[in-house]
Amino acid sequence: FIFTIPISTPSILLIDDKQTERIIYSKLIESLTDGILVYTASNFEEAKKIINDKMPMLVISESKINGINASDFYKSLNTNVAKYIPTYFVLTRQINKSEFEKCKSIGIFIRKR
Repeated sequence: FIFTIPISTPSILLIDDKQTERIIYSKLIESLTDGILVYTASNFEEAKKIINDKMPMLVISESKINGINASDFYKSLNTNVAKYIPTYFVLTRQINKSEFEKCKSIGIFIRKR
């Protein structure tokens, strides 16, 4: 029996279906940090692969992408036998009260822009 603890890499994953937003925020983060890799994904399916392969220390996403809420995606990480669950932050312009409460209740940090 070998016990291992997954270790996150010094990286951030940005998830947004708008390419412009991904480019702006990734460039901003890269300019403010030293040695932090920034990965981007345009949808939650792509994001799940990056989370499992790269294990970023932080995930930042829009509250809803292609009809899927961030809270539902986060819950799927917890139930999908993921080897690692990163800290999750929603940065959004628009979020309904129900989704806001769901995110808060499961530990997702939220900031409206």
